[in-house]
Amino acid sequence: VLIGMVQVMLPFAILPIYTTLLGLDLDLLRASAICGARERQTFAKVVLPLTKHGAGVASVLVFVISLGFFITPAILGGPQSAMISNMISTEVTTFYNLEGGAVMSVLLLIVTLCLLFVAGKIGSIAAHYRK
Repeated sequence: VLIGMVQVMLPFAILPIYTTLLGLDLDLLRASAICGARERQTFAKVVLPLTKHGAGVASVLVFVISLGFFITPAILGGPQSAMISNMISTEVTTFYNLEGGAVMSVLLLIVTLCLLFVAGKIGSIAAHYRK
């Protein structure tokens, strides 16, 4: 199931990172090389700090999309590796437990909002120190 999810989610992760890399100023890389930095040092000290924002956006995007994964885990994993969306669907459609499905949905929403709030705070703190 994990390999299938990675295969589906990888393009959603690559696009924000690729866009960030396109906006990278090549003069910074040249300046790093002129100052005597090796390729690994340039990557660690120049490229990574400038692309952290794109990686953060990619991780939040993939996380939010993965929450609603329904078909891929159902096809690849079956009932033993059900995701939260599959469990909510089973509660509502198979057991006709609307209350249980609603509780699970609200808990998923609360956890998601808390994680997005934390990700936003981390991003705003990092932006504050960049100024």
